[in-house]
Amino acid sequence: MHAMYIRLGVVMPLLWHISVASTSNILLMPFPYKSHVTEISAIGTEVLTNGHNVYILLPASYPELERVKVESRFRVIEYSVKEPDVYSTSPSESDSDWIDVALNSYPIDEFRSNVDGFIQFCTNPLEDLALVDRLRRLQFDLALVDAFPGSRCYWILARWIGVPYVSLTTQFEPWLMRVPALPSFVPFPLAAGAYTERMTFCERLWNAWTLLDWTVWPRVEYLDNSFVEKYLPGQTY
Repeated sequence: MHAMYIRLGVVMPLLWHISVASTSNILLMPFPYKSHVTEISAIGTEVLTNGHNVYILLPASYPELERVKVESRFRVIEYSVKEPDVYSTSPSESDSDWIDVALNSYPIDEFRSNVDGFIQFCTNPLEDLALVDRLRRLQFDLALVDAFPGSRCYWILARWIGVPYVSLTTQFEPWLMRVPALPSFVPFPLAAGAYTERMTFCERLWNAWTLLDWTVWPRVEYLDNSFVEKYLPGQTY
């Protein structure tokens, strides 16, 4: 699946897809963390002020779901939480464990360790057939997908409902984005260590290896191409 990425220049890709002469239905698909929801909602608010209908997809377990419904003026689409995610398990089962891993691990190790509770952000909406039918009936003109590793699986959902999409991401993954970035002088943000373009020889080697290791063998189920092929045979990230 090939996605269009937007970082600072968010407005132009949206203008390419949204008609200025009529009202469009826009779907926001954020990773369900407050910071990600806030970021993508800022874009949605601007689209809303231009007269378009804005919908946002969130799990029923999202802690601030009611606030989003009341304050955002978006039309909230909830998906059912069939399998418990990190929000719907008891604190003793989830919070201390994954937070401890997050605070004491490098980013790649965190992704690889914190799978259970997070993979459900992918599997729950993808296995909610009523959700897919509902999204299709709404006939969206454009989806804005959060391409953070934990939510890029929403590309599958966008493909299912037949909506064109652009992707917003805070995570720089050059090979996935088809953007040239030589690891000999471009730091990979998930690599261990706070590298700059002025890396030592050993840091360059480790930077290159980390980029290769994460891209080719992510060892995170929902980031593997086999996960895509399960839902979209013949397709990959």
